[in-house]
Amino acid sequence: MPSPICFECGTSISGDLIACFHRCESCLEKLRSRPKMLNAPTGLVVRVAFSPGYTRDRTDWETSFFSDGTVKQAIRWFEPVHGDAHPPELTASISKEDVTHIQAVLASVDVGGLAVLKRSFGVRDASWVYLFAPSHGINVGLPWYCYDEESIPTVARRAADNYEQAWELFDSLSPYSVITGLRTPPE
Repeated sequence: MPSPICFECGTSISGDLIACFHRCESCLEKLRSRPKMLNAPTGLVVRVAFSPGYTRDRTDWETSFFSDGTVKQAIRWFEPVHGDAHPPELTASISKEDVTHIQAVLASVDVGGLAVLKRSFGVRDASWVYLFAPSHGINVGLPWYCYDEESIPTVARRAADNYEQAWELFDSLSPYSVITGLRTPPE
């Protein structure tokens, strides 16, 4: 098994630092300087975000899933596509079973494998998806479906598959989805 590497810069890291979001000391210090990324509200299970690339619809959003089943989604609507009549925040509820399923999916995310995968990207104008799950040591952002499966190592391919499954689950449980759009009209 290859030695663990920093998700940001690719340097080898020691076992003690693996628990700290898979970052080397230097990159972890940079992460600490962005307090929003590490300060999680009470009960946060995972925060996911979508940042569009060069697309027709540049709507971006951030969704937080909480242990009590609450879902809060902050959306920055792209007015040329959606107009200005949409609320900036949507809320929803999910079942305890969904929360348990989210926890299981997060446990399967291989951040070390994703660090290997990250070295394979050359596209910079793609859409990006982010996962932040403090209790699972996850703070990862990757281009959305922008890699050549044949050219990446097996460990990275498996990590990408798990990451995509996690992303698809979170997107399917969000009030606004990059795939289906607004699930129910706001009240």
